[in-house]
Amino acid sequence: MPDPDSAATNADLQLVQAAVRDVQADVRFLTEQFAALLERVDRVDQKVDDLREDMAGWKDEMVRGFQVIAEDLRHDLIGAHKDTMSSHEDRILKLEHHVGLRPI
Repeated sequence: MPDPDSAATNADLQLVQAAVRDVQADVRFLTEQFAALLERVDRVDQKVDDLREDMAGWKDEMVRGFQVIAEDLRHDLIGAHKDTMSSHEDRILKLEHHVGLRPI
């Protein structure tokens, strides 16, 4: 085991320099990988934003469609109720004529 208090030799310095170069290369590689990852995250964020916009449009279309259907149904029910009332009134008049409550 070398003495920790002894002076560093050229070989020791070269080993340290090689280790520093290896660490620098690793840092450069990781920096590039991180930059690529950030670009991917940005693309995913943009796709999520696009999807949210699409979904908001679909929601608005569905609400409008539902409102149209509800309005049509409302009008149909009002018309059916009027038809039913008219038919009941006709029936009542016929019965009143039949029993002699109203003249013909």
